[in-house]
Amino acid sequence: MSRRRSIYKLPKLRLRQKTITALGTLVAFTLAVISIISMATNSRTLFFWKDFLTNLLGWTAIFAPILFLLSGLSLTRSRWKFAQTNVLLGFILIILSLVGLSAAVKFEKAGSLGQLFWIELASFVTPLGATVLLIILFLVGLVVLFNTSLGQIFKIFVWIFIT
Repeated sequence: MSRRRSIYKLPKLRLRQKTITALGTLVAFTLAVISIISMATNSRTLFFWKDFLTNLLGWTAIFAPILFLLSGLSLTRSRWKFAQTNVLLGFILIILSLVGLSAAVKFEKAGSLGQLFWIELASFVTPLGATVLLIILFLVGLVVLFNTSLGQIFKIFVWIFIT
């Protein structure tokens, strides 16, 4: 006996790849603008978004607009140097390492993501090992962000701190 078909069918939505990319870009840019407005003002309407970002990312929520902007730019596949995927990935790695390291310094300022990273890493490889891993993650993020070698990154740090 055959199965009876439902009388309700979902409409098939066939969108081109460019349309999906354009929608993703538009959503990312919109989230960037909303994040900037919610962080810069004390709007009661956007307080939920500011509260969400602060609860999730802690003090690094100030970098959320940049994160959304970079994700939108990488979806557009622009030819700009900072609109490439390696910049987005490096920035995400840097934010994740900063959030985890801030949980080591001041647990309540790190946000739920940083607290989770710190608790899990510290239980997996001791607090000292977690700190070392997060510093390494930060350095990897810098290398990926600037698309350069670790030696050049250290030369820049030496130049900054000596002069």
